[in-house]
Amino acid sequence: MGHTRLGNIPTGKKWKAVVAALAARRDDTVTLGVLSEDVELVALRTLEAAKTGLNRALDDEGLKYTFFVLTQLALASREADWKNRLSQVGIDVPAETSPFALSAELHKSIDEYLRTRGHGSDISEIAQQAAGEALTSLTAEEARSLFGTGERD
Repeated sequence: MGHTRLGNIPTGKKWKAVVAALAARRDDTVTLGVLSEDVELVALRTLEAAKTGLNRALDDEGLKYTFFVLTQLALASREADWKNRLSQVGIDVPAETSPFALSAELHKSIDEYLRTRGHGSDISEIAQQAAGEALTSLTAEEARSLFGTGERD
C-alpha cells in the first residue's frame, strides 16, 4: 500500500540493518514504550544508511541554489530598493505584491535556474518547497490587513 506513494523501499545492507534493529527487541512482555537502547540503535543504523543520500544532497545544484536565493532574500530585505536587488537573482517582484506572489517568483527563479543548468531532483524539489513555505509563513502574518496587502506591508 505505501509502496505506491514512497516508491521502492531501499533494500541495501545498511537499510536491512535498520529493519533488524527495529525488529531486534520484539518482545511480547514490553507493550508500551521503546527502550532507550533501541532508539539509539535505530537512530545509529538509520544515520549510517542515510549517509549516501545526505552526501549526495551536498552536491545537489537545486539545494545549493535554493540556499543561495534565501541568502539573497535576507540581504535584499535590508535595502531600500529590495526589488532591484531581487531582480538581480531572477526574482521579479510585481508592483503590487503579496507573500504568495513573492513565493511564486522565488519558485520561478529556482525553476529557471535548474532548467538552464540541468534538471531538478527530489532533493532540490524538497528544498524549493521548504523555502517557499518558510517565506510564506514568515511573511503572511506580517502582511495581513483589512485593506489587502501591498509591498510596504
